[in-house]
Amino acid sequence: MIAYIVVGRILIWALQNTPLLDGARKYPKIQELLNCDFCLGVWVFSILAWWFRSSVMPEKLPKGVQCAATGLVVSFATHLARIGWEERFGHAIHSS
Repeated sequence: MIAYIVVGRILIWALQNTPLLDGARKYPKIQELLNCDFCLGVWVFSILAWWFRSSVMPEKLPKGVQCAATGLVVSFATHLARIGWEERFGHAIHSS
């Protein structure tokens, strides 16, 4: 689970900062998604939940629901951790 979270946060940071997506940034909804680490994290962590076969949800739920719910929960938790880090240490982990 730790590798899943670390890989997810690195991917979120990379997607927010890579110049490779500069062409896509001209679309307001894409830019809005990239500016929101929670929003982007839901997508990133949901996809990684499927890839890593990680879940924080009961196994009786359909796999797609497990992955989406896991992505939502983990994204929210890492978002809160990032806010706490910024509050405590006074600077962002990433720059937008």
